[in-house]
Amino acid sequence: DIETTKQLIVFKEHEHWISSVKYGLNELKNIGCANTILSGSYDNTIRFWDIRSNKNELYVIKGYKGFEILCLTFMQLKKNNENISDVDLCYGSSKGLRVWGKPLSLAITFYIYMILSFSILHTCILFKLVIFDFLLFALSYISKQLCLNFKNG
Repeated sequence: DIETTKQLIVFKEHEHWISSVKYGLNELKNIGCANTILSGSYDNTIRFWDIRSNKNELYVIKGYKGFEILCLTFMQLKKNNENISDVDLCYGSSKGLRVWGKPLSLAITFYIYMILSFSILHTCILFKLVIFDFLLFALSYISKQLCLNFKNG
């Protein structure tokens, strides 16, 4: 509670550091809960939490073993101001980029905004690609390079 500065809820299911948190007021209609917090962690999981309850998570997405979740964001793919998918979530790890939602057409040109958070520095990367497999390959390579640069620099 901001006014009383009292902590109201604690979600404790992650087994490692949390790297990213997003609040989804209306973005997560398909899981039946509009007031949801998502947390991505170095334990390779993304957890969905109902902010109105103090219960366990609503849902868990497990990433690749050994590749922590670095960032996550909500996204909606659009073409000519019309939704072309019901994709709700995009997350990045050192293994690449994963998009969760309805299957995507490989022939559609789309934009993905991915925000990588490293301490104070926020780097925004914009990609415009046609073939989804190429996107996964390219982002996997770039993610590895960025991680190496931040660890060595």
